[in-house]
Amino acid sequence: NAERNGTLFTSAESLSLVIEMPPTRTTKKFELRAVDVMLDLKDKWIADKSTDLILEVTAEGSIEAELERSIVDDIPLVPGVFVIMSVFTAVAFARRDKVYSRSLLGFGAVVSVLLSIVTGFGILFLAAVPFSSLTQLLPFVMFGVGLDDAFIIIGAYERTDTEKDPVDRIADTIQDIGLSITLTSLTSALAFALGCLSSVYAVYWLSLYCFPTIIVVFLYQITFFVACIVLDERRI
Repeated sequence: NAERNGTLFTSAESLSLVIEMPPTRTTKKFELRAVDVMLDLKDKWIADKSTDLILEVTAEGSIEAELERSIVDDIPLVPGVFVIMSVFTAVAFARRDKVYSRSLLGFGAVVSVLLSIVTGFGILFLAAVPFSSLTQLLPFVMFGVGLDDAFIIIGAYERTDTEKDPVDRIADTIQDIGLSITLTSLTSALAFALGCLSSVYAVYWLSLYCFPTIIVVFLYQITFFVACIVLDERRI
């Protein structure tokens, strides 16, 4: 029962009902179905203007289900991130001279990160590591970490002697910044590895996916991406 003062509630009575069941697979299916039924009832009461009854429901898996729903809604953002980062790197690597412009190399940097994500997922799937809803955040993390190394590598490469062979210039580049990008990759991987100690399962699974994938990103940057630089330099 509820009492109103105009449009404002002044008092209300509530009835709380708790149903406890053993944690079995059948129970989980029943829980999902029961929540759907109660949410339908809630919508009917909201649509029925003649009643002041309000129904709120929460279940053992409500937080996980809501988190999964929000993450699934964000899946279309992943292709968007790929496109935006491709355009950004292409513009950043571009030059006014069409011959010396490295826009396609910028796209190669994004592709190297994409390959790293696919490889990381593949390795962990082979290891039978469960895929949780939060692990879908992995691409957003990897694009930031991976492209950072790409900008450092190309910046150091452009400071090398242009008279040298591209392979020798790559050797000079890695000698110059190799230790730096190795340490930054290792510290990032270590930070996520420590996240695997978390008792929060969402954080645990996300960290378990991130830390090996960061190592894979690093390997692709010093193999695939530097090879793209050499090919682009020979094109020039």
